[in-house]
Amino acid sequence: ERATPKRFFKVDRECLLIPTVGDITGAPVVIPAESVGPHRPPVMVPIYWLPLVKLARPRALAVVLDHPFVRLQRQLAGAFSTVTHITRDDISNLLIPAVSEDVWDRWEGELEQAHRLFIDADAKAREAISIAEGWYT
Repeated sequence: ERATPKRFFKVDRECLLIPTVGDITGAPVVIPAESVGPHRPPVMVPIYWLPLVKLARPRALAVVLDHPFVRLQRQLAGAFSTVTHITRDDISNLLIPAVSEDVWDRWEGELEQAHRLFIDADAKAREAISIAEGWYT
């Protein structure tokens, strides 16, 4: 009797999943805590997906990993992949959105706003340090 190869694993906790085939990665997918737990059946996921568990904010990380620049890198990696048995259609099927595009846009806008606030705060801190250094020269 021949053993059947394992093709799926069970996800029973909140995690961020990154679909991968060789050196090609797809859009990250979040399994939210509400979808899994002791009273729900586990989510079955292909074994070639990379699970990241115990993340403080998996949805925010998913947004960062699905930034248009990172998405373009994934698409280019697929276009120039050396894995001959993976077709362009296979690659486009890997690039599945975890949530709707308008939600990604809203999250991206919030991240950009947070980045601008960080830049402003950094500039103010540098200015304050410069003033304080002037007191001692």
